[in-house]
Amino acid sequence: MSRLGTGPGALRRWATVALGVAVLAATPYVVGHLPVADAAVPPAALIQRVRASADVPHTGYAESVARIALPNVEQISEALDVLGQTTRLRVWWAGALQWRVDAIGAAGERDTYRDADGLTLWDSGERRATRQTGESVVRLVRPSDVLPTELGRRLAAAALPEELSARRARRVAGVTAAGVRITPRS
Repeated sequence: MSRLGTGPGALRRWATVALGVAVLAATPYVVGHLPVADAAVPPAALIQRVRASADVPHTGYAESVARIALPNVEQISEALDVLGQTTRLRVWWAGALQWRVDAIGAAGERDTYRDADGLTLWDSGERRATRQTGESVVRLVRPSDVLPTELGRRLAAAALPEELSARRARRVAGVTAAGVRITPRS
């Protein structure tokens, strides 16, 4: 009676298994490093797409790493945390007036819900919800402000045509993405 791993064809079977595992493990790396054809999108057109992207639905996870040394002020510590540490964020974005962003911490979450009437802030640690209607003229930074999509729109909003240059396309999350560089003149 032959046991698994012994006998005449055992070495060939194990070599086939090892080769299959190696191919499966290497596939994401190989696909990620395949050449990408340049996208034929002029920098000005790409910036216009970025500026107009506030209503493009998406979901995802992001980490914001900030190392701005700010004094610890108890009343605004939550806002300063976004600028002085790593913030883990989950986002569900239906449009500019309907989204949810969760700042995930070790002790709970601080969630921000946006709808047409305003914001709802939920702190799971304190089990407290706060409703804010309207938009403040001056406000503190919120976790939603450091989402890559929001930062990209803020940078694109201030970019002048002469500050733009094309970058080579690259693969992002398996999709070919055109590139633009913004080089501020001042």
